[in-house]
Amino acid sequence: MRRLRMLFVVAVALSPATSSAKSIHTAECEAVCANPDPNVDQDLAPDPRSFATIANGYTSYWQECHAETDEVQKPKRCRAWCASRERGKTLLETSGLIGSFLDAATYNNLWRAWGALERPPDFDQHIVERYGLQPTPFPNPYPLPGEDPATANGGSGQLPLGLIQTRNASGQYDGGIGFTCLLCHAGRIGEATPERPDLGSRIGIGNTTFDIDVFSYDLGKAGGVPIPLPYPHNQGRGTINAVSDFEFLMTLRDFDTLNSSPFVKAFPAHASPGDQDPPAWHNTGSRPRVYMDGGVSADNTRALMQFLTASITTSTCSDANAESTPGCGAWIKSQERDFEDIRTFIESIEPPAFPRSSDPTSPRYVDGAGAAHGAQLFHCKNLFGPDLSADAASCAQETAEQKASGALFGNGSCSSCHGVYSATYASRLPDPSMVDVAGRIVPRDFVRTDPGRVDALARELRWGWGTLWFAYVDNSAGSSLDEVLNDYVTEETNGLVYTRAQGRCGWVGVYEPSLGQFIGYAAPALHGLWSTAPYLHNGSVPTVYHLLRYGERPLSWRRPLDIPGTPPDQGFDVSLAAYDFEKVGWKFDCVLPDGTPVDTCGPEIGPLLAAIRAAIPGSEVWLGNQSPRPLTQADVELRKIYDTTAYGRSNEGHWWTSRDTLSESEVEDLLAYLKTL
Repeated sequence: MRRLRMLFVVAVALSPATSSAKSIHTAECEAVCANPDPNVDQDLAPDPRSFATIANGYTSYWQECHAETDEVQKPKRCRAWCASRERGKTLLETSGLIGSFLDAATYNNLWRAWGALERPPDFDQHIVERYGLQPTPFPNPYPLPGEDPATANGGSGQLPLGLIQTRNASGQYDGGIGFTCLLCHAGRIGEATPERPDLGSRIGIGNTTFDIDVFSYDLGKAGGVPIPLPYPHNQGRGTINAVSDFEFLMTLRDFDTLNSSPFVKAFPAHASPGDQDPPAWHNTGSRPRVYMDGGVSADNTRALMQFLTASITTSTCSDANAESTPGCGAWIKSQERDFEDIRTFIESIEPPAFPRSSDPTSPRYVDGAGAAHGAQLFHCKNLFGPDLSADAASCAQETAEQKASGALFGNGSCSSCHGVYSATYASRLPDPSMVDVAGRIVPRDFVRTDPGRVDALARELRWGWGTLWFAYVDNSAGSSLDEVLNDYVTEETNGLVYTRAQGRCGWVGVYEPSLGQFIGYAAPALHGLWSTAPYLHNGSVPTVYHLLRYGERPLSWRRPLDIPGTPPDQGFDVSLAAYDFEKVGWKFDCVLPDGTPVDTCGPEIGPLLAAIRAAIPGSEVWLGNQSPRPLTQADVELRKIYDTTAYGRSNEGHWWTSRDTLSESEVEDLLAYLKTL
């Protein structure tokens, strides 16, 4: 009977994907660039995100960062866009970006940190399992002990994604090893096959298996230089404290020249941001602003360059070689053209399609009628008011009352925050090209997810970031003394002795007169949602089903481990056998924070966790927010458990999706629809 009831929505049933290409400019430019005639070209269409303005009701709004007078410009025509995309892909795959930070000898000695008696023959597989890095699907060599990289074509070892061997000025491999953005922004789901080349290791889905703290400490044990910071790189496997990393790096650099400075700066005291789940790059082209809080306009290419500050140099950076010396401020700034290409490539990445089956008995089967009803629920059901109307057209147009309210939540549906994904409902948008664009920052006190990431960015810190070169402004001073002193200007002292101007593309929450609605978490676009588990900004919810079932989420859990793995190192199982296709996310085991298996781990174990929480090291004081250091194998294993009672790791929030607002059959249909995006 239920499926008969669904016949009225068959007219809006969706294909497996709403369009053949979801990334920005791909559909309009692919045919142009494939044409062998170089005279065939066309201007790029306006960026759909440019219509996401505050005037149009968007709180995650677009800012144009590029000016016509800038030396570095973004592509304006299709052929230039395609060429930029290919250069960006090549740079990410072949360039160390920040130069060498360890040598091959140290890397080859990592086995000494594992308690092994000798270098194991499956050393490269150990690296993948122990640290959660991904196998590189293309040649990525390093020299094994005794090999000369210059004569061995780099060597016969294979580095994982995110690590890359550097080259000397002559272009020869030199045995140094650098890292790239792909440490965190290349993940793995399933295995690539001729039929599904988009599975396996891929750039663009976040690395939710990486444990950077374990990697850092092991490097120290292997004879390298660990990175002893006054805060943890991350608290557990699969997440990272990227905000503190950049903040720490900038305290050691001049804010304007970006050269290393002996004069340490300090941003205002604030809470630790806690850990975060690396976001999916394949949704970047659908976001007017980037980062978990929607902090910076997606047009800000310089924001992508912040981690170049991790490159260290002993040079004074005052001579003619500064621009070619990794670590110098002039060298960092000179990379802007390359990062313009990298940004073009990132915005062109397509999400992997859900691995659906045509067999109705398979958990991978997507019911067409259910997905069609799910599309209507997604775009029409008011989760804060009346139930769904049977008429899809009834919610296609936002009412005058909804627009007058500020359109923060529009009609109260999923699409009000996450965007419209079907032309059926495009009439509510400022421009029909905005299908696929997500443009809401949901206020902190409304969304109620773990506040650490937002609270870390105090207004003073936002103001300070907006005066950096990364915000498209030059606040450099005329003398070296003034250059040192003007870094200490605050918003309150600005203009007294020194003045620091805000750039044209600073952090959200500085320019806006009504601050509250802009301070929160940016609702992500949902293309390829199935491939981005776990969920929420801190990766605290293992499946979309549990995200839609507020009050039933696991409190202490662990993803399945790779079997048989490489003893003693077993990483997370990323095969499709470990994936829950019905609930859309990773399967999980119920495990207490101390490693004890339990039969259930929902809210009912809350009192038990509260009783043992005090015995687990941890502090909520910024720069003292210490999680247990991975000194032993037991420590490494405990970091694979996600304890939602730890600081910054709460699974609260997104409270409006529960059994009070969504029936089980509605959740089933929503999941079917989300699999098609």
